[in-house]
Amino acid sequence: MTTLPALHTLWLHEVRSAFRPACAAGATVWDRAKAVTYLRERFVPRFRAEREAATNLVAILQLAKVNPLWAAGDVVEAQVERLTRLATFHQKADEFCTAAEDLNVALEDWCAALDVAANQVRESDLHLV
Repeated sequence: MTTLPALHTLWLHEVRSAFRPACAAGATVWDRAKAVTYLRERFVPRFRAEREAATNLVAILQLAKVNPLWAAGDVVEAQVERLTRLATFHQKADEFCTAAEDLNVALEDWCAALDVAANQVRESDLHLV
């Protein structure tokens, strides 16, 4: 059985790989645009699906674990917006790379917070049909 932390490890690797070409020396605005396409088409739908799933778990999660999770999610959303804004500016390459790293850190925080929050959830708590 694959665990949530294992899935998160794979996802974090995928995100780093998607942004690597955009942050390499000599990267172009097109490399950044490709990274943002990944962000919009793959990252955002997955992140929002995880966030929705976490929302559905709120009733069974401890409040002390929910607040850090929501805060981490808000930071990820802000970094997505920041990257989208920076992608099309030639003079913002360094700032884009910094924002990409900030997104990775924010995603690591989100994944860790969700892993901790969902750690005590049992299958019987989910009321699966």
